[in-house]
Amino acid sequence: MKTICVLCELSFESRTNYGICPKCCNELNLAEWDRLRSTIERYVRHGGKKCHITLSQWISTVQDFKGRCAFCRRLKPHDIEIIDPHKGITWDNIVPICEICKIYRKETFTASEVRVRGYLSSGIISMKEERLSLVLSEEGIVTEKENISWDAMETIMELGEK
Repeated sequence: MKTICVLCELSFESRTNYGICPKCCNELNLAEWDRLRSTIERYVRHGGKKCHITLSQWISTVQDFKGRCAFCRRLKPHDIEIIDPHKGITWDNIVPICEICKIYRKETFTASEVRVRGYLSSGIISMKEERLSLVLSEEGIVTEKENISWDAMETIMELGEK
């Protein structure tokens, strides 16, 4: 079947549904093609409609970031991040993202606050306060939690360094 390569636009005899000619066919291009297709499928499945990007545009974007995550610029990308979901999957709205940065971007301040509140209400802090109070009492610095001052904290820090 005659096909036009999605990257170099040359006509070639195709045996796959990728649409990439033998000249352009390499591991990176195939991986990016799979990544782009799966992102588009996932976006459409979740109700997204606007998808106007070519493989060559996406590969150009990946190359702009030297094959690294657009956010940390250190790790290899794991996924495609859609910056504004209302704009859709367009050349000016998607970037490569690593797994760590994807998780970090999803973790909003609210989610962090809920996690911290859960930690604070778990009783761990009160156990640490009781231990601190006991140490202070044994050292004769204070006898009640409410009396802990900055001077007492400095003394504790000095005791911890000994």
